Amino acid sequence: MELLAKILLSKTRAGIFKYLFLHKGDEYYLRELERLTGIGIKSLQTEIRKLVLLDILLERKDGNRNYIRANVEHPLYVDFCSIVNKLHGPPEQLRAIFKDIHNIEFAFIFGSFAKDETHAGSDIDLFILGDIPSKQISDILFTFEKSIPYELNEYNYSLRLFKKEVKDKKHFLMSLKSTTKIFLKGDESEFRKLYCQ
Repeated sequence: MELLAKILLSKTRAGIFKYLFLHKGDEYYLRELERLTGIGIKSLQTEIRKLVLLDILLERKDGNRNYIRANVEHPLYVDFCSIVNKLHGPPEQLRAIFKDIHNIEFAFIFGSFAKDETHAGSDIDLFILGDIPSKQISDILFTFEKSIPYELNEYNYSLRLFKKEVKDKKHFLMSLKSTTKIFLKGDESEFRKLYCQ
């Protein structure tokens, strides 16, 4: 059983949370959730009823369709979003993408997404350090970018360019040193060592 299902004590509940708490404001009709989660309609209906009674989800009817969405006013809404995002959000997706790309030394998200300050219209700032052409990075990230509700801003540096700009004390790289980051490849301590070389 995956970690989210263990935390939520139910594969059905985990499937519902994965879609309703990953993207703020998303609303799905019941059959759509059935298709996306691969969970039977009866199980979904039962679990959704429980979550509506707990005021975690909101339900509205439009013709023959029942639409379900997360209740953004629920006191635990932000916490649910945070858990789902950590387990299934863009950072986890990007880690899986970068895992087997050997010519990337470091990759991390910074900016509002890393600080957990996203809002409608937010973007994801992605820093990549390694000897990999920008075109190759764009090709690798094309499908990922289409699957997320954020614009992706890539900052791709070769090791040589990075060292030169650190030596020249370029503002962007100097400010990047102390900003909040979500590491996808490499780690903070190793990355900071590059500023001393």
